[in-house]
Amino acid sequence: MRLVEFVLDGLLRFAPGEPGRAREERVERVVLVDSPLAARATGDGDLVVVAGGGAEVWRTASDRGAVGLVALRGVEDLPELTGAAQVLVPAGEARPDAVGLWSALEARMRRAREEELVAAAVRARRSRELSRLLVRLARERDGAAEVAAWGAGQLAARVWLVSPGDGPPFGAGWGGSGEVLDTLAAGAGEPMVERGTARGEYGVAVRVGSRVPHPVLLAVRAEAWTDEDLAVLSDVASGVEVAVWATDVAARAERLTSLSARMRVSALQYLMACDLAEAGRVLEHFVPGLVSAGSGVVAIVEGVDGEDRHRLARIVERALPMGSLTVECPVEDRHVIVVDRAPDGPQGLMDVLRPVVLAREGRAAGVSRTTPWLRTAGAYQGAMAALARVRGKSPAIGVDISGPGLEELLGLDARIWSALVMQPLEGLRRTEHTELAHLTAETLWWGPDAAARLVGRRRRVLAERLDRLSELTGLDHRDPGQRAGLHLAVRLSALPAPPVLDQTVTMHQALDHPGARSWAEEILAPLEAPHRDALREWARTGGDPARAAEALGTGVPETDGLLREAAALTGKELLRYPGPAEEMLLALHVAGVTSLGSLPPLGERPLAVGRGEEPMDVSEINTDEPHVARVYDFLLGGRCNWPADRQVAERLLELNPLTKVAVHANRAFMQRSTRFLASEEGITQFLDLGSGIPTSPNLHEIAQSNNAGARVVYVDNDPIVLAHAEPLLRSTPQGATAYVEADVVRDTAALLEHPDVTALLDLDRPVAVSLNAIVHFMSDEVAHGMVDVLRAKLPRGSHLVITSMTHDYAPELIGTVRRYYSGQVVPLVTRTHAEMLEFFKGTELLEPGLVSGPRWRPESGAPAERDDHTNLYAGVARL
Repeated sequence: MRLVEFVLDGLLRFAPGEPGRAREERVERVVLVDSPLAARATGDGDLVVVAGGGAEVWRTASDRGAVGLVALRGVEDLPELTGAAQVLVPAGEARPDAVGLWSALEARMRRAREEELVAAAVRARRSRELSRLLVRLARERDGAAEVAAWGAGQLAARVWLVSPGDGPPFGAGWGGSGEVLDTLAAGAGEPMVERGTARGEYGVAVRVGSRVPHPVLLAVRAEAWTDEDLAVLSDVASGVEVAVWATDVAARAERLTSLSARMRVSALQYLMACDLAEAGRVLEHFVPGLVSAGSGVVAIVEGVDGEDRHRLARIVERALPMGSLTVECPVEDRHVIVVDRAPDGPQGLMDVLRPVVLAREGRAAGVSRTTPWLRTAGAYQGAMAALARVRGKSPAIGVDISGPGLEELLGLDARIWSALVMQPLEGLRRTEHTELAHLTAETLWWGPDAAARLVGRRRRVLAERLDRLSELTGLDHRDPGQRAGLHLAVRLSALPAPPVLDQTVTMHQALDHPGARSWAEEILAPLEAPHRDALREWARTGGDPARAAEALGTGVPETDGLLREAAALTGKELLRYPGPAEEMLLALHVAGVTSLGSLPPLGERPLAVGRGEEPMDVSEINTDEPHVARVYDFLLGGRCNWPADRQVAERLLELNPLTKVAVHANRAFMQRSTRFLASEEGITQFLDLGSGIPTSPNLHEIAQSNNAGARVVYVDNDPIVLAHAEPLLRSTPQGATAYVEADVVRDTAALLEHPDVTALLDLDRPVAVSLNAIVHFMSDEVAHGMVDVLRAKLPRGSHLVITSMTHDYAPELIGTVRRYYSGQVVPLVTRTHAEMLEFFKGTELLEPGLVSGPRWRPESGAPAERDDHTNLYAGVARL
């Protein structure tokens, strides 16, 4: 207790002439002293009752730090004291004995300690209550008001939280005192101001927080404010500050979460719209590397009815590894979409999501197959089909088991038919043509409402695009049969263009194909007779379950139930989205269950495909067998591939899940080496041997971005590459490009004299020759023969660029890959470092030499892939 409280309680009084400098000092104990020895045992905070011992006792106790010395007799003869102790005397007229006075003072000390313990317990209780209150209110918007209300209850006061700029609240009795609040809000003066009110009450205003302008906590009550009450009010102000801060943080977090959600939806929409550049730009800050992976897996996690989807999305996100995109579906309220690189394939993603699904009954998940990002929309459809098949089962999670789409199983005549249907679009600008085809494809599948949310366009715009497509093609999307035909034509148009130009094909002829029949049989195989009957009548009545029920002579609920069972068995959500319904119509037509009817005649529509060469012989292209360039195209995320190519690529990914990493590493090396040669070595002429199917950025795009006058010749002998060579011919005005169909191996010397080569390249000046990823398809004899001719024929200052697979880093894995690829596609030859160096004999191998592909002049800050992940040697040499 404080020294002054002994005086206030009437036990002591200050001796005459004492300045009271220690009146607020705390007394820790009361000590009775009657000798110098006892005085030496005193210390800081002691109140000493001097019972005898002379002047030495007084000096010693004072020097030892006593806060007060009590004289039982007069103080006239006291020695001069050097310490800070105050001199006190008993308060009464009578002089009590020393022991009696000491006992009275000690008893008052015990009561003070008990009072302090009670007060401390009250403070602790209040502190716990306030802490619990703040924890509970941390996520609530109006937490500050509730803290103020709690303080009002504790202090028996009326309490207001006054926002900056507001005057005194009505009923506070602080009229005319707005300047006090303004001063506190501005951060000036003392943080707490006491003031009487017009009603004779006692008011206190407390500044809240550290950010100007400050809110002010105003409290008014009938009783005067004690120090203890003011301390409680200060704690309440601190609690209000925390609540205000928590509300502010929660609001900011909510805004950031909302922004993040919008960005994620935007990224998904860009992926669905095949705009990988914009998707990569949006995702680069919070899911870097996802788009550059080129392909991956899409999954849909479906929550239970009434489940909080925000919480489900967080659960899914926590379960996934870093680098996955989680999106709350803009179409289905119960769905969370996952876009993942899935290095372990669909099965790996299933293993991650299975605990999430099993954690709550009623959840389900569908997972797509590994798909290039350019086909994200197709992967989403596959995940939706997988979800439809597993919904209601245990465990309710599965991978898309659908076979290739109908458009991929049909013959080349189907692509000719599609080209005829879509021919009127050729008069549009390239960007308009591409946008119209893509947007209408999504609209035909999902319907205008869902498609608008998936691709980020207005519903009206999509409806107008669909009307425009109908107008151009002559197929009315409002007629079910014509809409199914239009749907098929659009999907076929996204595939490589037909290399034959001299046929006229109808849709019925295109669908009279073994691939179509096997596709239809696979879809309809799970259905029993009642399902087929219901589907037949559903198709004949234009997709109307009520009219179908009438035709069947059954009730609408029964027919609707059969249609829903058919949707679940086939994975075709035919009652929810137009696309699956159109596919079901096509399957029923091919199977002979019903007919789409005849389509309007296409009339005379001339076809112009590719560069205008003479029509090719269809026999040159065998899409039933895998092809080197098309397998590579799939792994890069391209569209120019067929089921046979994808089957090989998917098996390669099973054998080595990092195959895509190696392919992209090879592509990245091409870009870095071309940029180096154009910008640092001053090369303006490039010869790309075995160029393959175009994939932007192509070699000439890199070279001409560094030197607009660069001239590039591409060489390949694959008819598919020829059919798609047009992107290789888009040169800058200052430069030039050409495509030459020739065998780079059979006669390399003749190739260098080819008129199309010499017309563009001056072979008396340095040329950079690119042999990216082709020598590992050649025997030693063939590969060295080709390189020897190039070394002998090219002028000094030319450059040789070579990449090739190696088994040095992962012998067992690459051995397995080599055996599989050699048996399915073409012989694959992998070489050691020493064997690769033989190709550079007699040349100047530029720094850093022959190294793992990602280690050749990597870009600053780019993460380096491990050597045993890419299994690739790369080098650049000067002749």
